[in-house]
Amino acid sequence: MSQTVLGQHLNKTLRTIQKYESGEIEPSIATINELAKILHVSSAELMGYNRQEIRLESFADVLEALNELNKKAGIRFILM
Repeated sequence: MSQTVLGQHLNKTLRTIQKYESGEIEPSIATINELAKILHVSSAELMGYNRQEIRLESFADVLEALNELNKKAGIRFILM
């Protein structure tokens, strides 16, 4: 989707969309929620809170990932 089309969906100017993208200005919560609807994602995912990727660059990262999985219902890892 082009910045122009996104701006039309959000009722914002092209320049405003460019400023959001560059980090020059921050969108309001209402704008973030509307953008999430347009892009068919959650607001949390749009802001990076629900990442689907796990970076495993060290053993500590592996342990952290296993700890997070332990918090999910029905999944248990026991370190011995």
